[in-house]
Amino acid sequence: MRVLALVILLVLSFLVIKSFKRKQEQRRLSKSKKKSVDNIVKCDVCGLHIPEQEATINRGKYYCCLEHANQDNLPPAA
Repeated sequence: MRVLALVILLVLSFLVIKSFKRKQEQRRLSKSKKKSVDNIVKCDVCGLHIPEQEATINRGKYYCCLEHANQDNLPPAA
């Protein structure tokens, strides 16, 4: 009977430790994911939402590509 109680205690201990380690790993991964989130900006021409690092910036406005940055700088047609 004591052997059975010891085996049950060892199994429960193993499961508790495994669960604790899994939660720690999930917390570590969620923290690293939060650090990599970029600011999202909107293209001033087409409205596409893109990460700020990938955007083209011209005169304080954000664009998804050079073509849109150049298109927005053209003088209005008369």
